[in-house]
Amino acid sequence: MKKLIVLVVVALSLASCPLSETSESAPATYTVTYNSNGEGVKGVIVDTNAYASGQTVTVKDGNGMVNPGHSFSGWNTQSDGTTASYVAGDQFSISSDMTLYAIWQAKGDGTLVADPAKGRNKKEEDSHD
Repeated sequence: MKKLIVLVVVALSLASCPLSETSESAPATYTVTYNSNGEGVKGVIVDTNAYASGQTVTVKDGNGMVNPGHSFSGWNTQSDGTTASYVAGDQFSISSDMTLYAIWQAKGDGTLVADPAKGRNKKEEDSHD
């Protein structure tokens, strides 16, 4: 009979302990993943930080990655480069895991430059007339 009473007392004691007060969950943390975004790209950029929600992230540069025939021009939140773009040193407040995709520009793509002598814009690879 004593054992039964002890078991009932222990069971009632445990039942009255709210679990939410005794177990705390760890605050959410988020990561930033840098995706090289291309076949043949050598090297990776790694961010080993675990960021708390609202913490400021400083975007890394692309140094250490090589994509033959291409120049690194920054990061984008989409692999096709159609959304928010970032360059090294930009900052943003993190609220979820983030993947940033490298944006590559083929060398010789003909960035437009001013050519006042001709009164027009020309591609860099245009021959000089």
